Amino acid sequence: MRKLRVIFTTVGGAMPALLAAIVAPATDACGGSIDYGVIDGSSSDGGRADVEPTPGFGGSPPVPEWDGAPSCPTYIVEIPPPGTAAEPGQLCAVPSPATSNVAARVTLTAYSPQLRTAVGVIEVAAEVASTIVDLPTIAVRDASASELAAITVSDMTKTEDGYRFRVEWPAGAPTWPGANIVIATTFTIACSDGGTQTVEALTKLDLCQGSDSADYAWVSSGDACTVCHVIAEMAPSPIVSDKKGDDLPLGMVIRLRVVEVARAGRQILLFADNDAGPSAEYEWRVSEGAIEHIAPDVVLWTLPDEGSAGRRSAPFGQVAVWNDAGAAVENFIFSVAWQEAA
Repeated sequence: MRKLRVIFTTVGGAMPALLAAIVAPATDACGGSIDYGVIDGSSSDGGRADVEPTPGFGGSPPVPEWDGAPSCPTYIVEIPPPGTAAEPGQLCAVPSPATSNVAARVTLTAYSPQLRTAVGVIEVAAEVASTIVDLPTIAVRDASASELAAITVSDMTKTEDGYRFRVEWPAGAPTWPGANIVIATTFTIACSDGGTQTVEALTKLDLCQGSDSADYAWVSSGDACTVCHVIAEMAPSPIVSDKKGDDLPLGMVIRLRVVEVARAGRQILLFADNDAGPSAEYEWRVSEGAIEHIAPDVVLWTLPDEGSAGRRSAPFGQVAVWNDAGAAVENFIFSVAWQEAA
């Protein structure tokens, strides 16, 4: 039995940062550290970790149950600051362009990951709808990947409730949950003094799970976004004899899952929960960021800054575990559901 000690600190009263992670014998009583939980990689129940979050640390997600089911946490898509009120008199009284994120809101429907297309709708505040001159324009102000920003907007038409348009992304644009964009809607209103004013409204959209977990949908600011990811994909195990008749590997089936033990900022502490025994060997790989080995089965994954070049919307990794009798590989991804807490 081993004890995993995790030490957190705060910088200037901001979000907690992971200062140190130490794997020590369970009998060790090193002062000044926080006992985050006990991990046992050779227990009789398949190596399940007995991990209980430390009270008072709200930045870490709950440890999922060992049932192979997907985890589908939900969060609210970020709402940009309101800016100037959506009232013609107030909009015309400020310098141009006027920022009013409550003046217009964009939603995307009928999204097709295969065709990389969607139908867009612009809902305009009733107070300014009758003062709009000409058709609004759409542009991506920010995106989790450069390909997502390179949209093509066409067929902008006026409707009873606002405006409708078609959007298309280029080949290579990310089509998995975790992608996000910020769309700027720009339009011109007529002012009472005979002049005009340019108004800009921002809407953030996240790519989320649809009503069917196999479908994806763009969710706009203020609405609930659900993102599912597999915690432990337990495929049916083949029937393998316990007696080895030769020197070939895979004489047994190793159970393996990756447990997210703790999170602080861009640092994630991961544990490879398995039943391969003390002689097991491990190899960790991640798509980006850095890995620090706390123990063979415990690593600290540090993600790059969101503004780093080549930053993906959903970083992922893989761990392989093997011994003389068998092997197993498990994938894991960075859960965007905890991005706000981090």
